[in-house]
Amino acid sequence: MRVDKYRVLGELIEKNQRQFVIPVYQRNYDWEKSHCKKLFEDILEANKRDRFHFLGSIVYVDQGEENKIQKCLIIDGQQRITTIFLLLKAMLDLSTDEYMKKELSDILFNVDKYNNLSLTDQTKIKLKPIKTDNEQFMLLMKNDIAEMDTSSGIYINYKYMKSLIVKAMNAGVLIKDILDGLKKLNSAVIMLDPNEDEPQVVFESINSTGLELSLADLIRNYILMTDHDQDRLFDEYWLKIEKNVTPKNMPNFITDYLQFACKEMVTGNNSYTIFKTLFVSRGYTNESMLKELLRYSEYYKAFLFGSDKFSFAVNSSLAGLRALDQGTIYPFLFRVLDDYENHIVGLDQLEKTLSFFVNYLVRRIVCGVTSNSLRGLYKTLYSRIFADTDNLNNYFDAILQFFYQLNTKDGIPSDSLFKDALVNTDLYHKKNVCKFILKAIENTDLDGNNSKEIIDVKLLSIEHIMPQILNEAWKNELGINFDKIHEKYVHTLGNLTLTGYNPELGQRSFAEKKQLIAEKSHIVVLNKDVTNQPSWNDTAIKSRADRLSTIVLSLFAIEKPSKNLLFSRDDSGSYSMNDDFDPTGTKPIYFILLGVQIPVKSYFDFLSQLMEKLYDLDDAILERLAKENYKIPHAAKTYISNNDNLLRKPSEIYETGIFYESNLSAKNIIVFAKYLLDEYDIEPGELIISIGAENN
Repeated sequence: MRVDKYRVLGELIEKNQRQFVIPVYQRNYDWEKSHCKKLFEDILEANKRDRFHFLGSIVYVDQGEENKIQKCLIIDGQQRITTIFLLLKAMLDLSTDEYMKKELSDILFNVDKYNNLSLTDQTKIKLKPIKTDNEQFMLLMKNDIAEMDTSSGIYINYKYMKSLIVKAMNAGVLIKDILDGLKKLNSAVIMLDPNEDEPQVVFESINSTGLELSLADLIRNYILMTDHDQDRLFDEYWLKIEKNVTPKNMPNFITDYLQFACKEMVTGNNSYTIFKTLFVSRGYTNESMLKELLRYSEYYKAFLFGSDKFSFAVNSSLAGLRALDQGTIYPFLFRVLDDYENHIVGLDQLEKTLSFFVNYLVRRIVCGVTSNSLRGLYKTLYSRIFADTDNLNNYFDAILQFFYQLNTKDGIPSDSLFKDALVNTDLYHKKNVCKFILKAIENTDLDGNNSKEIIDVKLLSIEHIMPQILNEAWKNELGINFDKIHEKYVHTLGNLTLTGYNPELGQRSFAEKKQLIAEKSHIVVLNKDVTNQPSWNDTAIKSRADRLSTIVLSLFAIEKPSKNLLFSRDDSGSYSMNDDFDPTGTKPIYFILLGVQIPVKSYFDFLSQLMEKLYDLDDAILERLAKENYKIPHAAKTYISNNDNLLRKPSEIYETGIFYESNLSAKNIIVFAKYLLDEYDIEPGELIISIGAENN
């Protein structure tokens, strides 16, 4: 490794017979206009003050010469270098001075002074971005600007740089002034020796200092940087993976894949470390890992967009999960689709399984069951259901039986609870499930059976029949108890419909609304008992809610399993946090949190592991408690804090600056654990501790 302080133009970019290559494992060029503007302002300021400006570090690997062109593989600095090239090209295109145009051209392009370089269109240009950017960059440098993709970052920032130059020129700045400012940019240039330095280690070190790279960026780099065949792997695998899930969804896809593939609870804080551990411990090669990611990206594509690989019923259920915003189930569904691909479960069972989860989640959301336990539930769900491999022979029944036998909040909400919530609770503010249910109702016929004509609700909105704000006409409509009726029923199922005319309906009287609905609306099933009502009051709302909720119960029914399967565990020496037990004189052997078993050696170890698992599950909760200097109810001392001086024996969660009290008896540790579960809204039955005698 060699570190030098270089002038970016004079000693780096201007040198002839050199090309900066952005390797395939780097992210696309994605600088925002704000970054470009800041760089441009720094350049103008450097010229104005006649002072050098430090641009930051640039790291590259000297790959030697190829056809007499020195290849410099950029490890860090591609965004800045690419932007400088765009600025230089914009200056060249705006310049009218032939001498200036020649100077700018010689900076941008390699010059074959002695006619011995055999330059191509590609090697003539001193920058080669990654494949997708390079296509646009080549068009720009060949002046085929009309052929460029106007949504690409290369095009957008080239145009923006031109606008900044024009604005500066209108204020009296010359192209020469901008070039002089560019010549005053300095950089710490780190040249790596491929035989001695490890680019991957350098890259991670740079990233740890604050470079904003996504999880997908880091993993692409990890897999491709060290492979001599990186161009082929990028084309055959990575591009296809990105196409399947889209670049925007790549971080979520990789996190969900890791959640599925690893026993650890994966978070934004530990995902990259877990990926590297998985890669090494299971002996993946770069290609075998990419092959696996490509396989699961096909599933993820179906989750996000649907897929013609699956039946209409499967795609409908996956669309339902998307509409309900229930992506936390995807790690579990990876296993289910694996079983389908491996012919462990047939199409009928797959369709039933996915339909069950849609119906289960609709019920759960409507009944107001909080979702913070779902991530842990789905992570261990497959192993809990199919720990007995015989259950694979009764796939759908095993899933049903498991949920029917759960005695925590994750159990199936009963028909009576579901109907009561539908009729009496605020459905409107549960926007995703509200529109989903209203659409499902409308897509039945007038008798509540599935209709052959499916409406498109994309352009429809949820409308309150009795409006959210009452005017005098509506107060008269509702009668003397208008305020109580409004408060109780305004956001409930009985008062909601779908419409494409929401602004027109607004606060109109019921008679006017009814007429507009009858004349303009194509919503039939939902409006059946609106248009035939003489007035709109609590009686009409309750009657309609009863009819609609009966349809919903039928649409989102949970069938009973046909096989009687039991899910049991050996409870000898095991207690849940629901149980009243005294741990004094005992020693913990392991604990089970949300289905994950963790061995421990002591109650201190139990508390330490529990705090880490809860942090991994949702770090924001512990961060909040630490900020508040959390005390358990009826306790005088602080239990969690960012200030370790407030604790008698502070222990830290990882290196987060969150400290907790560890000078506690076994009994107080159990009490502490119960209150922590309450903060996380985790059922006490989801934490089980197995104990033995202390002298064992």
